Amino acid sequence: MSYVVTVERVEEQPAAVVHGRVDVDDLPEFLGRAFGDVLRTLATQHLHPVGPPFGRYQVDGDVFEVEAGFPCDGVPTPVGDVEPCTLPGGEVATTLHTGDYQRIGAAYQAVAEWMGEHHWQIAAAPWESYVDDPTVLEPRTIVRFPARRAS
Repeated sequence: MSYVVTVERVEEQPAAVVHGRVDVDDLPEFLGRAFGDVLRTLATQHLHPVGPPFGRYQVDGDVFEVEAGFPCDGVPTPVGDVEPCTLPGGEVATTLHTGDYQRIGAAYQAVAEWMGEHHWQIAAAPWESYVDDPTVLEPRTIVRFPARRAS
């Protein structure tokens, strides 16, 4: 798959998330539960999602450190496993992955390579936003890398 990478400016965004340490095979179940918990918490706090669900991942062998939730229209109060967080503002290098989540690593690699070739550095942990429901035949996922110009 060919990826087009662009740099855009985004505003800092409050979000509500659930953290977990998850085996790769358990990711779909974890994400479904996390997104449901976040939506219920937002509703009880009279807050609303302002974008698609997202996930941030750090790989530790076969285990993922996951932060999954929704950007929202205010800062949520922690309840149960749901915590507030902030998606960073500033420049982000972005691409769109279409298709199987198993192949999304190619999108991350394409953005990282593009950044190096165009004199950008990774400024913070990347995240991915799920534009479509996972049951869609070719789901779309936006991959964003916070970026700063290399000196």
